[in-house]
Amino acid sequence: MRERLAVSDAGQGLLALVALPELDVVCKARVPFRPGRLAFGGRLFCAESAGPAIHRINPETLAVERSFASAPEVEALLQAPNGAALFALSGGADSLQRFDTAHGGLLHVIRAGMHPRAMALDPAGQCVAVASGNDGNVLLLDAATLRELAVLPVGGAAHGVCHFAGQWMALCACGEYEMGSVVGAIGACGQWKPWIRLAGLPGAIAVCGGGLLVGHMQTLTMLDAPNGRVRWQTQIAGLPTQIVDTGRAACFADGLEGLVGLVELRRGTVLRRLRVVEPGGLAMV
Repeated sequence: MRERLAVSDAGQGLLALVALPELDVVCKARVPFRPGRLAFGGRLFCAESAGPAIHRINPETLAVERSFASAPEVEALLQAPNGAALFALSGGADSLQRFDTAHGGLLHVIRAGMHPRAMALDPAGQCVAVASGNDGNVLLLDAATLRELAVLPVGGAAHGVCHFAGQWMALCACGEYEMGSVVGAIGACGQWKPWIRLAGLPGAIAVCGGGLLVGHMQTLTMLDAPNGRVRWQTQIAGLPTQIVDTGRAACFADGLEGLVGLVELRRGTVLRRLRVVEPGGLAMV
């Protein structure tokens, strides 16, 4: 089966399946809500962009199969590696919820900072890290129970987090008006170690193609491990707020410009763009 990307468009109330690497729409469906963040791990889920609900979506037809209540304004949606649990990070309720994917039952909930913005699992799926927003922390939680393991201060409002080269990495805002970005590592003892300062507002961070791909205002920057050296930088029009690894390339959502783009990971060339009125979510299916 060819690789496909699920895309939600909150502005038009649409879900679409897009063939890769062409970015050709192969299937689309209108839904009766504003679709936001997406997650796939055997099942496809879509959170409402502002409302208090998550919907299970048929990954072939894009029809809504089941709906269940959640906290509002889901900023990130993530499935456990075994597909049994779904994590929903609410910026509106400052919380992280863990659901049973089979029935949508709420299993656990925990406060997760002040307008938390992103989360990630470690490679074993045992720990979930949360970029807790304006609190300026990364929270480490037990993935099975959401029990708090550590609160790790970072260099500013935390916008992104991922597990890279054996350690947790964070993307933070910096500067008097938070107009700059800092990427750094969290050491084994919990100390914050800034790697590099980048211009512009922070957007998203993800492990892609053996490197660390950072989206910040009008720029995509690829960093190498373990020293954080810049491999390449590519200028774009807006702010990449979501990044999904597709193998040799990565897809990014630009909420300011209203597009989904495909960037190859060797030199940073943007190969294709797909116009989307208001990109809400991306997920490989």
